[in-house]
Amino acid sequence: MSIRNLLSLLYKQYKYYRFTHQARFKIASTQETIDYIVSQRCSVSRYGDGEFDVAFGVSKFFQSADPELAERLRDLLNISEDGYIVCLPHSLLILEGLCKGAQRHWMSFVRYNGDRIQRLLMQNKYFDSLFTRFYMDRVDKITANAIACSIKQIWNGRDVYIIEGNTTRFGKGNDFISNAKSVHRILCPPKNAFAKYHDILSVAGEKIPKKENVLVLIALGMTATVMAYDLHKMGYQAIDIGHADIEYSWWKMGATERCPIPDKATFEAGVYEGIGDVNDDIYKKQIIAEIK
Repeated sequence: MSIRNLLSLLYKQYKYYRFTHQARFKIASTQETIDYIVSQRCSVSRYGDGEFDVAFGVSKFFQSADPELAERLRDLLNISEDGYIVCLPHSLLILEGLCKGAQRHWMSFVRYNGDRIQRLLMQNKYFDSLFTRFYMDRVDKITANAIACSIKQIWNGRDVYIIEGNTTRFGKGNDFISNAKSVHRILCPPKNAFAKYHDILSVAGEKIPKKENVLVLIALGMTATVMAYDLHKMGYQAIDIGHADIEYSWWKMGATERCPIPDKATFEAGVYEGIGDVNDDIYKKQIIAEIK
């Protein structure tokens, strides 16, 4: 390692550990987060590096930094209501258990964004947004089985309505949601979904029944973070479920690095556009609406 790279690493470490020392908030563990969701049947908004980037006005590949979305993302960080939780990456405060690449990523992220994040966060406790990323970035891959089984209890025996990008195909091709009572899908634009936000929310309100056994899962990038709260206010349990299905697929494959998943958008493996249709009657029958 060159002296320049060593100095850069040392500076990142300094900025990271200064951030953790000054932090006025705590983040629950992955297992505590899942157990709370299962027991309380709460709605969940999750923040990762992408959500913070958009909140700070930085556009991402599949979501531009829409000013309204950025403002909503900043505001929701400090919402405290019964039946609703906000999740932050536990890696903002703890790097233990993550692989070296993930550790470097989060140290770099905190280096550039830590001060702004500190100024935004007003609550004392958050939950862990990385409960959906339980495999690839973790050193101990064996724990993935227990975490995946815990996550599946969230929708066990529930009528699940999935709001997702039209090539996300959450749970298709594996048994991740096989324990749900039923599965229904509302398909949305895979890029800049927030531009159709009010249309999506309106269709969701029309198509999804307000029944105790109904659970809404949202896999729609930064839009999902905001939508989980708005659906909560409409009377649903709604969870921003993120990349959980991709992590589950990688775990079932025994993948050692991020790789494409057949027939699914896999942004972190460089596969997001040009994904064809699927010839699967069960999947197609699950589609109850599509917003283009």
